[in-house]
Amino acid sequence: IQIREREGNFKDYTDFCRRLDTKAINKRVLESLIKCGAFDSLGHRRAQLMAAVDTGLGLAQQCQRDRENGQLSLLDLFGDSATFAAGIDLPQVAEFAPDQLLMLEKEALGLYISGHPLSQYRADLGRLATVSVAELADLPDDSNVVLGGLITGVKQINTRKGDLMAFLTLEDLTGTVEVVVFPRTYQSYRSAIVVDGVVLLKGRISGNDEAVKVIGEEISFLERHLGGEVHIKIDSASSPLLDQVQIILSSFKGEAPVFFHFEREGIVYKTGSEFWVELAGPVIKRLTDLLGQSKIEIKRLPAASRAQGDKTYRQKVPNAGAALSVNEEFIQKKNRFFSILEL
Repeated sequence: IQIREREGNFKDYTDFCRRLDTKAINKRVLESLIKCGAFDSLGHRRAQLMAAVDTGLGLAQQCQRDRENGQLSLLDLFGDSATFAAGIDLPQVAEFAPDQLLMLEKEALGLYISGHPLSQYRADLGRLATVSVAELADLPDDSNVVLGGLITGVKQINTRKGDLMAFLTLEDLTGTVEVVVFPRTYQSYRSAIVVDGVVLLKGRISGNDEAVKVIGEEISFLERHLGGEVHIKIDSASSPLLDQVQIILSSFKGEAPVFFHFEREGIVYKTGSEFWVELAGPVIKRLTDLLGQSKIEIKRLPAASRAQGDKTYRQKVPNAGAALSVNEEFIQKKNRFFSILEL
């Protein structure tokens, strides 16, 4: 800040690195500045900057040595009119996913800046939860509640009998509350008790202490209550990636229908239900890691649409020229994955 006030605003990442004092800013500090969005006004993507941290520090250290040795730079000689022959070429990488950007902000600052991970679930939380964290203090002791939120902390302990239980920190859009999960409940719902998991929690208020707590009784991932379809874009029905997609789908079975969009052929197919997936699990991350974020889409469905059951799906496909009906035989067949020959 002192350098900026003394010498003027930074023009870009290269300009910042040339002028920074490496005695005051090390790699950890630079990464934290990137994670919290300090360079956003310069027009760079945070993913680009994170990939160029070492390059930036190398330039900063060289410029620092030049200044200490009394060597004048082009900036010293010509001021703002200087044109640098050597700058930092930022790699052309895609920006981090929105939820990852938020996690990086929380990691650097302890709070979210550009949004909140629960913002996308605001309407769903309003529909499914019976109370917000801010309203808990107004309810009598032992009241039954349903809360929706983000697990931001998990502390496991052993009881005197050696059983595991846990204390959770649950955060919604209005505040945070401690949730006590006793051994039997912890054993039953352990898979849903993970840091950064978005959950729906049923429990009762415990007001014996000064701070209101909730005794957790049932815990499940919020995704399980939303419903939706997974749409996967594949370049061609002959893509070798289909085999790997098959393995991922069969590993996370659930109730969310899966659709393949074959872009070259301009057709859409719906898999059999044995390849439907559990949205609350890691299946979306696995598919995204394999195919890229732009190739995976989750389409939320109204409750009325989900109640209609497994009917013929009609979808307009870009460049296909007309709407297509998915082959009924394709939808109804069970217990096997359709090979590229059958497509």
